[in-house]
Amino acid sequence: MDDPAFSGFALDLGCGPGDVTVRFARAFPGCTVHAVDGSLARICKCNCKQSTAGWKNCDTAYRKKTAI
Repeated sequence: MDDPAFSGFALDLGCGPGDVTVRFARAFPGCTVHAVDGSLARICKCNCKQSTAGWKNCDTAYRKKTAI
């Protein structure tokens, strides 16, 4: 995955505040990163990082944690 031309979709499940999400989005601008977390507060932090950085290739979603 050293090819910056990588395109497609990536899933950051349990993204937390989005540290890995934004690094991946920066490294691979041709892909769409879907970031999902069970904490609304962490998704808000991830959204803030994304909008501050200006990346358009990130998509975030809050999903309530459920028992398996």
